[in-house]
Amino acid sequence: MSATAPVSWAARLEHVREVTLRGEADADFWRARLAPLGHVPAERDGCAAMTIVAADAAFKGLRFREVSVSVEVSPPAFAGPSVGYASPASFLLCAFSSRWLFALAERRLFGAPYAHAAVTVREALPAAIQVVQDGIEVLHASIGARVDAGPRSPTREGPEGWEGRVYLPPPRAGASIASSFFVARLQGIARAYPFVDGDAFALRPRAGDDALAAVVASGFAPREWLVRPDAEHAKSRTCRADRARLQAG
Repeated sequence: MSATAPVSWAARLEHVREVTLRGEADADFWRARLAPLGHVPAERDGCAAMTIVAADAAFKGLRFREVSVSVEVSPPAFAGPSVGYASPASFLLCAFSSRWLFALAERRLFGAPYAHAAVTVREALPAAIQVVQDGIEVLHASIGARVDAGPRSPTREGPEGWEGRVYLPPPRAGASIASSFFVARLQGIARAYPFVDGDAFALRPRAGDDALAAVVASGFAPREWLVRPDAEHAKSRTCRADRARLQAG
């Protein structure tokens, strides 16, 4: 995949109902956490930028819902221009799919850290995201109804998207620097709303869920909602950018 070659999409989904929650966390925490993997968190105003994306979509006629949790990263030193998409980029911490077969495919075919869970995505106001595993709600986020204040108005509305690399954790603990990634694209008409008093957010990681536990430990704080009622999502196959090969070449 060169810097100028068009991306070959392994999957393209249309008419996706999407709710994204952007926020920030402690940059020093993520700098220390990602350093062994060769990544550096991207910062805004001294904080690490993080994103939770929830989608309700259909693939080959099968309806599913999924939620992913990522921290934005700067281009790693081993990702030279020869492999393209130096920026923007994110590091996928964990993800959940409402279909166990899709979660399995993501793990086996893409090497992505997916798990099966009951997932709810509501893009109509008041928008909401929920992830439930084994009867335990591990993630909940919702826009408050604010009946007394009247309908919520977006701070901006229009075409908005993201396209770049999504880096994946190594397949096992103690493995070498994470070098696998896929290219993702999210686009569509978006409505942005600030995260305000009355909105809700909670993470309750299950025992052994190190990824979500790290999000909690980093002090993640939501700052903005981004709602796309009719989005397009696309992703490439997983690529491997071997650091030693790139440095030698």
